[in-house]
Amino acid sequence: MRKHPLFQMAVIGVIAIAILIPVCLFVIPWYPTDASTQASNFHTLYDVLLIASIPIFVLVETVIGYSIWKFRMKPGEEDKDGPPIHGNTRLEVVWTTLPAILILGLCIYAYVVLR
Repeated sequence: MRKHPLFQMAVIGVIAIAILIPVCLFVIPWYPTDASTQASNFHTLYDVLLIASIPIFVLVETVIGYSIWKFRMKPGEEDKDGPPIHGNTRLEVVWTTLPAILILGLCIYAYVVLR
């Protein structure tokens, strides 16, 4: 039984996230020795930014990899042009609004920690 490509992408993404977050948080020594009482706040801020960034990175890279594999040019199709695509307004609003909310939330959190 063959699995759907979106299911395969989701599985790859979840596995990559499950591996990368612990590696980035516990294996890589990001921080020097604490030199102030505020150092732990900065470490927490950095950890939050890593936890927010890794899933987005994995999602984007998985979609790019799938698109390169699925929509590659086949031999003999060098002179063909792809079909015209009409945009999806709801999708465009979502992929503009969600990152804006995420960035705003992370900026507010960073401002609070750094103040």
